Amino acid sequence: MYDKGPHIVLRRDGVCIVAKTPDGDMPQIEYWGRDFAFDTAEDALRQLDMRAI
Repeated sequence: MYDKGPHIVLRRDGVCIVAKTPDGDMPQIEYWGRDFAFDTAEDALRQLDMRAI
């Protein structure tokens, strides 16, 4: 469901944004919503894939 490649996780006030960060291009939002308290972007994408949010 989510693209492979480098990602970042941004968190604030219970909201989480997971963004793909391709080289030489603007970041692309992969997930935006509730913060499930994932440790890394890779963990977040793996868990979100399994949840089918």
